[in-house]
Amino acid sequence: MGIVSFLCRIIFLLTILVISIPVVLIGYSYGAFLTSPLEPSFLSNEPVDIKTKGPLTWQRIKTNGVVLNTITCGEDTPDKTMVLMLHGFPESAFLSWHHQIGPICDAGYFVVVPDQRGYNTSSKPDGAANYIGSTLAKDAIGLIDHFKRRDAVVIGHDWGGVVAWRLTHDYPERVNRLCILNAPNAWGFRNLGIPELMNQILKSSYMVLFNVPGFSEYVLSRDDYAVMKSLFKIAGNGNQTFSKDYIRMNFETIQETNSLTTMLNWYRAIFRETKRPDLNKQITPMTLIIWGIKDTALSFPTALGSVQGCKNAKIEKIDAGHFVQAEQPAVVTNKILAFLNVPSIS
Repeated sequence: MGIVSFLCRIIFLLTILVISIPVVLIGYSYGAFLTSPLEPSFLSNEPVDIKTKGPLTWQRIKTNGVVLNTITCGEDTPDKTMVLMLHGFPESAFLSWHHQIGPICDAGYFVVVPDQRGYNTSSKPDGAANYIGSTLAKDAIGLIDHFKRRDAVVIGHDWGGVVAWRLTHDYPERVNRLCILNAPNAWGFRNLGIPELMNQILKSSYMVLFNVPGFSEYVLSRDDYAVMKSLFKIAGNGNQTFSKDYIRMNFETIQETNSLTTMLNWYRAIFRETKRPDLNKQITPMTLIIWGIKDTALSFPTALGSVQGCKNAKIEKIDAGHFVQAEQPAVVTNKILAFLNVPSIS
């Protein structure tokens, strides 16, 4: 690592450390309201399920030295294009994509949705070094290989989007088309101006908390995961985007599978990556970036910058926050189907 690069990283970490202290304290206080025995008014009574005509299965699949709990939907036949859907933090595969799995499957695709390493009942290797981007991309490649596909349509949200970007960068021949939801690539940060960069540093300040082992687990899990639950109220803008079942299932899964530390290892691996994407190498598959413009964690300029790293990409702006596929499920599903040249659902 060059001395300039090393100093830049130190300055970046010190900057977000200073900014993060009030952010963490405010977030902790704000999140405490969810510990009330009364049901929060922003949660709906809608059940969380997958509506589909196709066969729905759960499998345990070995890939790249780990075993991933994986949902599949549709018939696994050679004539069906595989769609690989990758979730982000802090959701499971099922909760992240339950709105989209059925319609994409029913449109004639074979849909594969894994709980990525560190999540739910998938393998949880110890140590942040096991969660670097190049390793996560190989997990996804192993799934494409498992189902004997030459390539797949890859869709990713949040950290799943980061993995999708890395997968497409490292193995472009294995990606048929790429769809990203609220996740920038390396170009997205590289092309930010100073004001936009400082704004994004402020938005990313929570990552400092996530990089303090032990303390972060204590803060995030205290009072029945109050701080983490508050993220969904902020994201849903208090409009019943998320249901009582969703919140219950999400945090029961985290607690019962003891996965909080391994989920946080994704953040702790950020500076452990030794082989970073080559910024002189463009993303070549056709790319759609769907962006919830009210995202409080990632600024829209990072999406604009991400396009500059692609040979053939477009952005669809959605009136939503970070969990865009949950906040505007029908809109997002139809954008994806249109990208796949499939008629919209009603």
